[in-house]
Amino acid sequence: MVSKPCIVVFPHSAVEFEGPGELRTWLIDDSPNGLLSKNRKGIYNIRYKPKTDRACKLVKKAWRDNTPGEFPPPVGNIPPKSIVIFSFQNKLVGDAVVERTGFNKDDLTYPFWVKFQPNSIRIF
Repeated sequence: MVSKPCIVVFPHSAVEFEGPGELRTWLIDDSPNGLLSKNRKGIYNIRYKPKTDRACKLVKKAWRDNTPGEFPPPVGNIPPKSIVIFSFQNKLVGDAVVERTGFNKDDLTYPFWVKFQPNSIRIF
């Protein structure tokens, strides 16, 4: 597990957003679905889909043992004050500073989350 702040890239594609403009809007939006909404409060859920049966078993073990730090960033714990760079199809879209991270035991699609310092979110 990484213990010092680091830089991590969160790549995005057309699966979640139609284009870089839509991602930029979502990053700074305070509407009900935006990252800065009252419901989300700067919390970004990380999608994780294991590619192998072994990886799936490791995820289930981490849920059972509550040890998500066994996964490397960006899937596992990212230290506070780390910088996350948001990209869309290899183009930089924005960045933010990590406040803290967590683990959703009840969400198989988005098992990890990152809370960003709301005032640190920038778009390019």
